[in-house]
Amino acid sequence: MPKKGAISFEDLGLGTPLPSVLAKSRDERRKEQRIQKKEIKERTREAMAKVAAARDIVAQHKRLVEAETEQERKLKEMHKRELRAEHLKARHEREESERQHTAQLRATQEKIITELRIARREDEAEMQRVRALLERETAKRAKAAPTNVHIEIHRTEEVERQRAGLPVLREEQPIMEAINETRRTCVLVCGETGSGKTTQIPQFLWEAGYGHPEGHSFGREGCILVTEPRRVAAVSMARRVAEELDVSFGEEVCYHVRYDNNLSDQCRLKFATEGIVLKEIQSDFLLRKYSVIVIDEAHERSISCDILIGLLSRIVPLRNDLFEEEMRKYHGDVDRTSIKPLKLVIMSATMRVTDFKENRTLFPIVPPLINVEARRYPVTNHFARRTELKEYVDQAFDKVRQMHKKLPPGGILVFLCTQQEIEDLCSRLRRHYAATKIEYYDSTYSKHRLLTGRRLNETAVSTSDNDGDAVATAEETEERDEYGLHTADYALDDEVVTDGNLDDIETVHEGRLRRPPQPSGGRGKRSRVEAGAPLACGDHWGRSEEDIAVAADEVMTLPGEEEQEGEVNGEYDTLHVLPLYALLDFQKQQEVFKPPPKGMRLCVVATNVAETSITIPNIKYVVDAGRAKSKVIDEETKASCFRIEWTSQASAEQRSGRAGRVGPGHCYRLYSTAVYANLMAKHGDPEVLRTPLDSVVLLMKHIGVKNVGGFPFPSPPRESDLKAALQHLSVIGALDAVHDYNITELGRQLVGYPVPPRFARALLEVLRQRQRARSADVLDMVAAIVAVATTTTNVFTGEGNQLKARKVNEHADAPMDPRQARIRSLLNPGSDLVTYLNAFYAYRSDPRRSCDLFCLVHKSMNEANLLFTQLRSHMLQQSKNQDELADTLDESEATVSEQCEQSIDSLTNGGCFLSKETELLLRQVFIPGLMDQVARRATVHECRSLRVEYNDKRATKTPYLVLGANRTIAYIHPTSAVARTFPPPEYVTFGFLQKVRRSDTKDAQAMMMGVTVVMPEWLRAYGFEEESG
Repeated sequence: MPKKGAISFEDLGLGTPLPSVLAKSRDERRKEQRIQKKEIKERTREAMAKVAAARDIVAQHKRLVEAETEQERKLKEMHKRELRAEHLKARHEREESERQHTAQLRATQEKIITELRIARREDEAEMQRVRALLERETAKRAKAAPTNVHIEIHRTEEVERQRAGLPVLREEQPIMEAINETRRTCVLVCGETGSGKTTQIPQFLWEAGYGHPEGHSFGREGCILVTEPRRVAAVSMARRVAEELDVSFGEEVCYHVRYDNNLSDQCRLKFATEGIVLKEIQSDFLLRKYSVIVIDEAHERSISCDILIGLLSRIVPLRNDLFEEEMRKYHGDVDRTSIKPLKLVIMSATMRVTDFKENRTLFPIVPPLINVEARRYPVTNHFARRTELKEYVDQAFDKVRQMHKKLPPGGILVFLCTQQEIEDLCSRLRRHYAATKIEYYDSTYSKHRLLTGRRLNETAVSTSDNDGDAVATAEETEERDEYGLHTADYALDDEVVTDGNLDDIETVHEGRLRRPPQPSGGRGKRSRVEAGAPLACGDHWGRSEEDIAVAADEVMTLPGEEEQEGEVNGEYDTLHVLPLYALLDFQKQQEVFKPPPKGMRLCVVATNVAETSITIPNIKYVVDAGRAKSKVIDEETKASCFRIEWTSQASAEQRSGRAGRVGPGHCYRLYSTAVYANLMAKHGDPEVLRTPLDSVVLLMKHIGVKNVGGFPFPSPPRESDLKAALQHLSVIGALDAVHDYNITELGRQLVGYPVPPRFARALLEVLRQRQRARSADVLDMVAAIVAVATTTTNVFTGEGNQLKARKVNEHADAPMDPRQARIRSLLNPGSDLVTYLNAFYAYRSDPRRSCDLFCLVHKSMNEANLLFTQLRSHMLQQSKNQDELADTLDESEATVSEQCEQSIDSLTNGGCFLSKETELLLRQVFIPGLMDQVARRATVHECRSLRVEYNDKRATKTPYLVLGANRTIAYIHPTSAVARTFPPPEYVTFGFLQKVRRSDTKDAQAMMMGVTVVMPEWLRAYGFEEESG
């Protein structure tokens, strides 16, 4: 019955019946629950029974597995026992086999050792027999072979007399002992000019068997080679040595210089220039045909000399090592050796040998040094009290006049700087003595009164200062010379006399700087200063050196002291004046070696070419201007320039030494002791520090020197110069900058040409463009241009440049100078290079006459003509298609001959043999070699940023921006043919830069020379790209 109060589904309004669970009673539910629990218990018991059964099965399986495992273990142990037994059995068998084998080997070894012992005893017996035979043979040869080699020389009595007084003869034994004993290094011989080392040491070697078959047993049969820095020295020294040896010149003694040689198959002693030897090294690195090499004038330190010494420092030990190796191989039999030892002798005229002696990179073994007596006769140096900084040529003229009139017989040697100075002084002296009588005798001297009279007056004046007794006492103790004169009698006006020992210069300086000026009185011209009277150069030492040199009071002569130069008993033309400089014709250079006409005094006016190498006979007096024209590199613009600078003290001593060759001499220095001590360096810089290194680097790369900076230079070049050379060579394609600057095939072709790489590149370019150069003579035209550009920077003389630059006055009645018209007919406004070509053809038409008519430099043009022939020959050899090029050059030779036969009148009238196409081609083929020497007309902005004045009215004043690494400003040189072009061209190439001081602004500016106008499209065609600034 439902519970009271229970709510049913009906009460809720639901019609769904209740679930059965809710419908069941409580008892029914409990009953069902008991039944369910019972069923659960039953199922649990069944499950537990199954689990127990499963456990029994697992335990039974486990027992079974354990039984099987135990059985397997027992099987394994049994198998292991069997294997161990087999291993022991095998080991016993192996040990037994080894014992048997060892016993067998021991028996075999004992048998072999016994046999070897028997063979050794037999070999030792044989060796003893052979050794005895060799000892007997060696003793026999040693007994037969000479202990020394001596070649007899039959000299004339005159030669023997001249040789007897040479200082180097006293050092013959030490020199030859050092040469013969030195193996892996060189021998240094130091002796000033006049010691005789250049002519005598080659003769020492000759007498010792070098260069002769008799010296074969000592390895001396190779030729003797003597190198000289200049051609004139090589030729003259070869001729002189041949005369002294009394052998045929051109057979046993020969020379080999550029463009010329007299070599023969019998040559035993050869004089050659350094460049020739470098060429030989390229074909024969070991220089096998020479037994000894003598490098003369090493103190000049030319580039060729430095490279040659560096190469020989490696060749000499290599040659000697190879010789000793072959000697060991052939048991001391010299006859069987294929290479002989090489000796090296380096001769210097100065004591500056530390670059050789103390340079361990150059010579790891310290070379022996032999000093030869400085000079045979003493030389008195006469310093000027006042240094003339500008008009030193006038000072030299006055000095020569005084010397010729007042001094005893003897030749005069005057040192100046440039060709123009030399020619001017020579012409002035000739004109002067053509109108002035001078009493001069070759061997006697009767003018002692002129000098002693002057000195008596000076002594009287000096006595008033209480100095006369000391002077007189000094003179009484001094011996007189052959003319009855004291050393002080040779002092001319305004001089300080020294005996060559300049250790007291500082004392002289202090006295000159602090003592007040001497009083002067009367009227007249500038005259001499009393002996011992210093000049007042200021109150303080701190003044500049140039002020010290020029700040001197002028002392006037007393009334009536002026002298008339002309002499009543004299003769006209008593001074034989000769010039001497590098560009002088060879025949004219040889004139200085000839004795002067009877009744005339020799006077040679020379550059520093007369300083060393050659010796002018009978020179007793030297006039030294103290200057030299030297080539230097501007660090800022890298422009080369020739500057007239003070020479070095070593060079001054070399010049002074020229006066002491035939007797006591005198050197008259046109500068003071203050200039000598304060403005002159001890030694000059070697050429490797003063010139571009393009050709040097290319040559070294060609012979296998990969690291040029590590080459054993006597004086290492600057790293910046080496980098600039590497950069230039890579730009023109000679070196590969990507692969460690290795030389390219193009570079190997360039190195064969005897011209700078930038010009050799043009030769290869025109060969490459043969098909484009349809005119057969273009090849020769480029060769001619290269020859001229390599030889000289200006084809015209100084007078020619003046005529060329002179303006034509159209309103003048007088016609234009015909020479000016001729010169201008050669000018090409588009290129200096084409101007060179015009001048070259004019020269070839008539060499002598054309030089006069066109004001051409004869020696330079002759040199260019010789180089032209050499270049044509090399172009023929180097061409890959020699047959085709040979035909082209043969045709070109005919064309050149025809054009050279054209009259000079046609050139004067403006006739031009170049077509427009040919001219453009000539201007283009030089671009590949000048890719880093391109300049563009600077813009206003660029001029402002570089602080230069913008000007486009005149080509010479228009600034150009050099489109290289430095990006500097340069100007067209006034002597350039392009300087007449208007408007100024936009782009130009140039051969080189030169630092020149303008006459209008007095500023030093970089000037372009060898200028050619080029078009931008030409540059782009060769891959030129202007870098953005």
